[in-house]
Parts: sequence; structure tokens; C-alpha cells
Amino acid sequence: MVAQNSLRFRLDGVEYTLRSDKPLEKLEAIVKAVEEKIEEIRRQAPYYSQTRAATLAALMLSEELQELQEEYDGVAAEAGLPSR
Repeated sequence: MVAQNSLRFRLDGVEYTLRSDKPLEKLEAIVKAVEEKIEEIRRQAPYYSQTRAATLAALMLSEELQELQEEYDGVAAEAGLPSR
């Protein structure tokens, strides 16, 4: 995999560069989802460190992913399709 696209962005005051073969629009959507989670955490607990806010954002996004995967598995099973 050769990274064709590069996106510079800031999350919680820290600058990052993301390189990927995915389209820039996809990278921007990924960054936006993480940014929104961190902002949600910051509104509820502005005193959390960057590390704690980022870790909680990762855990929350992972929980959402698992719930969607479980939902997909249920729909796939009902339709007689293989699950993930």
C-alpha cells in the first residue's frame, strides 16, 4: 500500500499528518468523527488530559463500531447472509 493522499489536521491542539490511499474526503470524515468525540468529551470533562480524552474517544468509537457490527450480523443472519 502506497499512501497517495496526505491530510494535515489538529486534534485537541496537537498537529497530525495522516497518509493513506483512501480519498481525502474519507480521511476528512474519519478525522471529523474523532474530533467530534473529543469535543463531546471536552464539553463534559474539560479537565481531562489530552491522553485521557483521546483514549475515551477511541473507546466510544470502538463501542459504536461493535454495536453496528452486531446489528449487521443480526440483519445478515435474518437475510441468510454470512456475517463478518
